Amino acid sequence: MLKKLFTLLLIIMLLYLALGTGFYFKWEHELEACRNFRAAQGEFVEPKVFGGILGAVMGITSWPFSLYANLLHFGSAFSTPCDR
Repeated sequence: MLKKLFTLLLIIMLLYLALGTGFYFKWEHELEACRNFRAAQGEFVEPKVFGGILGAVMGITSWPFSLYANLLHFGSAFSTPCDR
């Protein structure tokens, strides 16, 4: 019984991390395209605050909050400053 519960929790955790990884890389791609577009227009481009491993860990583990906030405020899952 305990082994089945552990296996189920492991599957849920791996699914959560897989979805988070996909969300993180898609959002980073959208954000980089927006930064390039704004820089080409001569607008101010905000610097990356969290980059590398720390940014990836934060993005992958907190993707449900980002998804909810983007959908609630902007109506798009991958909202960037270019969408506003």
